[in-house]
Amino acid sequence: MFVAQRISLVRCLLYWAMQLLGAVLGAAILLLVNGTVVGAVDLRKEAGVIEEVPDWAGFIAELIGSFTIIFTYLAATNTERRQRVSSYDFPLAVGLAVYVVHLTL
Repeated sequence: MFVAQRISLVRCLLYWAMQLLGAVLGAAILLLVNGTVVGAVDLRKEAGVIEEVPDWAGFIAELIGSFTIIFTYLAATNTERRQRVSSYDFPLAVGLAVYVVHLTL
């Protein structure tokens, strides 16, 4: 969004920092639920999944998912777009994009 000049550099850096903080907290919660913490449930063993996903594959999947959500947001909020169907197309498009990305990842 900073590249599209919709937010300032300060807001972009704050958004980036909060995304990193959320990722760290999410990873800590997953470690608590699925890690080697005493009393934790190992969801991978319960589901029968044994093999690990390589780091590069996870990175590429997150990159594609993030691109999908950002592209959908920028396309739906384009001010020069003239083919507006209704006032509900922006939240619906972004919500469906987030749903599909979360469903596949």
